[in-house]
Amino acid sequence: MASLIGAGCQTYPPVRGTAAPSPQTSQKPGVQTKSVSSAASSSSMPAVKEMFYVYADKGARVNHFAPSGWMGDYGDIKIDDGDTQNPYAGQTALKITYTAEGTQGANWAGIFWQHPVNNWGAKPGGYDLSSMKKLTFWAKGALGDEKVAEFKVGGITGEFGDSDSASIGPVVLSQGVEAIHPRPGGQEPFAYRGGILLVGESR
Repeated sequence: MASLIGAGCQTYPPVRGTAAPSPQTSQKPGVQTKSVSSAASSSSMPAVKEMFYVYADKGARVNHFAPSGWMGDYGDIKIDDGDTQNPYAGQTALKITYTAEGTQGANWAGIFWQHPVNNWGAKPGGYDLSSMKKLTFWAKGALGDEKVAEFKVGGITGEFGDSDSASIGPVVLSQGVEAIHPRPGGQEPFAYRGGILLVGESR
């Protein structure tokens, strides 16, 4: 069993939003299988010019996206969106526990943070992040030495899919909070329905 704690996520503008997501979802879809992919237009998306948080604190108005895209062995995942054990910032952190039991037989599991909820590219949504320059996951392991197969932003396909994606992994966590960047030193793409993705694999 592995636990990922303190998984705050934020994007930064060059120089220095707003409905809170639901921490749980009643629908846990399987892996996205649509093969049609198109670059997403940002013309209908709200443009973001200030600090953009995926998760800042439990119930925070500045939170964006919802952890609704459960994939693989989704029965092996638990999310606590109000963990209070030494959060990196604020009062709470996200705590994701992965048991790697292979409940659905996939031997991996992942969660996409989506907008709107359960959006696999079939409907409009997302945010125009063209003014953002860097994405940061602040993460640590409960015990240290936990391995996250992939940290990712974007990658949802379909008629209203993401314009691009960036990922990094595998990443071995320590007990201290670390800054993790899916595209170190690079500029992030701009149109996102899939905000972030975390993937774990059973050994």
